[in-house]
Amino acid sequence: MGDLNSTYGSLFLGVLLSAVLFGITNLQTFIYFQWYPRDKVWNKLVVCWLWLLDAIHLAFCAHMLYHYIVNNPTDPLANSVEIVWSFKAAMIVGTLITVSVQTLYSIRIFMLSVLLQRLEFRRRLVRLMLPLFVSILVFSQYGVGAALCYEIALFETWSTLIVPRNEWISYLPLGSASCVDIVIAVSLCYLLSRCKTGFRSMDSMIKLVMLYTINTGMITAICAVTSIVMVAALPNSLWMISFSFVLGKLYVNCFLAMLNARNALHSRNSADPTFISSLKLQSQAPTPSSPSTSIAPLPLALLRPTLTSHVDISFVDVEKNEREVIASSVSNSECQQRGGSISFTDDPRQ
Repeated sequence: MGDLNSTYGSLFLGVLLSAVLFGITNLQTFIYFQWYPRDKVWNKLVVCWLWLLDAIHLAFCAHMLYHYIVNNPTDPLANSVEIVWSFKAAMIVGTLITVSVQTLYSIRIFMLSVLLQRLEFRRRLVRLMLPLFVSILVFSQYGVGAALCYEIALFETWSTLIVPRNEWISYLPLGSASCVDIVIAVSLCYLLSRCKTGFRSMDSMIKLVMLYTINTGMITAICAVTSIVMVAALPNSLWMISFSFVLGKLYVNCFLAMLNARNALHSRNSADPTFISSLKLQSQAPTPSSPSTSIAPLPLALLRPTLTSHVDISFVDVEKNEREVIASSVSNSECQQRGGSISFTDDPRQ
């Protein structure tokens, strides 16, 4: 038998923390539109979509809390209190938030793997299979989420839902979500590690992006694992539901934090003179008497900083012309130096 502290009390704390996180979501959304007014339409639609889902989710949670605290202030497990419709709707929206954010991360992995394919040709099988593997895991989350929502819709009272034989409803979606988050974080870190250039400024920026990736993935994974622990430790309580409310808000905030971090990462890279001075040292050479003389081909490692400095590594937001430059850099075997700058050319005699 439960009590009000572990049932309605846990729901109250979960909704309260969700409201705080939604306030942070509003702040991050405002920062995004202030910092990136000319960002891609797709990115703006993604931000609006996540904000809308987050707002609807909080509205359902608030309605559920009001319904139980005001209309039915009794122990739901002891008196067979009916499950209100807003709880089922909140679980559906929360599941939609989870799969939406994980799908966006899988798109980032695919775009980053395409970028690396054009930079180098080693380990092509790994980079082809990795996005496919992550995509399969993410699409499996759609099936798990649909099964979860269907099962919850079948239950009418809390006493029939919170029983030991239904613990799989908690273990399966939370366990799969934490596993997918860990796989996504590891995959992004692996692909980002292949983007290292040998220049301290660019490498430090890539390491910082990897740190952001690990932190965002671990935050949601830790929350999901904590929910599983609470189900095992306190089976006759609603703490798991409270953590599931918070988990959806964490997904949205972590993704928005990655989007808003682009400005800080670019500013840090442009403010560090190490990258520019390194290019100048590489481009300095004895000036020949002739006005134009071809030089030896540069290694690909020296070409990468010039290319990746214009690529949005934090969100892997590669424009069409940037893709063309990356593709041409792999096929070009020689480059020409003019006026202390490095330029690409197809014909070394130009």
